[in-house]
Amino acid sequence: IADEIVDAGFFKRYYVFLDCYFKSGDGKTCQIDVIAVGKRGVFVFESKDYNGWIYGNGESMQWTETMGGKKYRFYNPIRQNANHIKVLKTIVGREKCFSLIVFGNGAVIKDVSNIPENTYVISGHRLKEALKDIMKHDPERLTSEEVKNICRTINKKRLFCSDDLVGRHIKRIDKDVSSKHRLYD
Repeated sequence: IADEIVDAGFFKRYYVFLDCYFKSGDGKTCQIDVIAVGKRGVFVFESKDYNGWIYGNGESMQWTETMGGKKYRFYNPIRQNANHIKVLKTIVGREKCFSLIVFGNGAVIKDVSNIPENTYVISGHRLKEALKDIMKHDPERLTSEEVKNICRTINKKRLFCSDDLVGRHIKRIDKDVSSKHRLYD
């Protein structure tokens, strides 16, 4: 994603951040795949490497990938990225944020509904087209200096990405997603 948006001229390379970890207000960590900052606002990308047909609703907890006659459930990426944006806004302020859920080229978005404002669900091969539309229709709202300040803040607030940090984050996510710790039968 990062190479594609930079190569297409949408963002300067030093305004794009990869694999960022931040502390959230509850002491947990938040991992954001790609953040890009430009004059239109802050773009938060969640990449999904799925290869089947994708079905979902912006308001549901889970989405479905259908592949080879089997169905697989996964956490709603719109909700996931909304949580990322919530954490990021506490760090960089209340700037306009765009949520972009980018599925790999092997996925086919069959039926996704109730997509919130400023949120985009995109097949990988249509990423440039979606960004071009945003750039065309959404006004610039940040100055060059404001963009630089947001980037400085992101650099200051992001956590050092150690194996221990990543391991703890994955363990917590697995526990939260499985929700087994909330099952009493």
